[in-house]
Amino acid sequence: MSASAETTPDAARPLLEVLVCTFEDRLAGLVSRLPEPQAGIAYLICHQVPSGQHFDVSLLRNRDDLRYLRFSDRGLSRNRNHCLRHAVGRICLIADDDIEFLPGWSETVLRGFAARPDATFVTFALVDANDKPKRAYPPAAMRHDVRSAYRVISAELAFDLDRARALGVGFNEHLGIGTLVGIGEENVFLRDLMKQGGAGWLVPAPIVRNGPSTAGERMMNALDRKQVFSIGAMAFSRRGALSYLLSIKEAVRLSIHAGRLTAVPSFFVAFNAGVSHGRKQALDQISSLAP
Repeated sequence: MSASAETTPDAARPLLEVLVCTFEDRLAGLVSRLPEPQAGIAYLICHQVPSGQHFDVSLLRNRDDLRYLRFSDRGLSRNRNHCLRHAVGRICLIADDDIEFLPGWSETVLRGFAARPDATFVTFALVDANDKPKRAYPPAAMRHDVRSAYRVISAELAFDLDRARALGVGFNEHLGIGTLVGIGEENVFLRDLMKQGGAGWLVPAPIVRNGPSTAGERMMNALDRKQVFSIGAMAFSRRGALSYLLSIKEAVRLSIHAGRLTAVPSFFVAFNAGVSHGRKQALDQISSLAP
């Protein structure tokens, strides 16, 4: 598969393209979760199949608004970069294979960009299975800074494709699912866009719904050691050595949230191991490298 960006005549470009990453058998049932075809809206599915297994993709071929690409590698950030290289839409919305689109989602995304002509990216709101916000959002639209960008979840993110490509920013393949630091790829992507002069906005209007499956939530609900390690590594890229002191506060806060104060020592060890890894790998410098 060519790594060069695909192009298409401007008049034929979709107004909005949804970039869907999926892996192995998670492809099953994906089409049934996609919205019905709509003028100006397209879908790109990048499917990683390192096992070489055969999957029936006949249903995908039946939709003119959908393109399907198969890759033999692994790693979510690598797959995000496949999407970035092969996307053709003016505006691109990041999506995974487990989300549900809310009524009016596409209009909300397009209005978000139309009202902010300077935007390189705009993030929106995400709700859970009970239609409650997945996290605290501001009451009105606001401009992103580096601090707010580190709170973004991938399913909230849309970006102007031409502007992102012009800034030369991609997803860091040292981060995300399939790497030692299993989170943070979208946050570093946004930070790098802003470092290169891109403008970002947060519009607190919900566009998609998903269950309690984000890395941060798994960490808070189960105090999963691998996720705690990942959070610690990302904390170093934001706060440096100060992260060691913050780990005490975070250990207590997250353990209280999970109702398991006995987990504080385990959290503390995993978090600080992650901070040490972040220091060793110098994530703050790695994130500026081209993927």
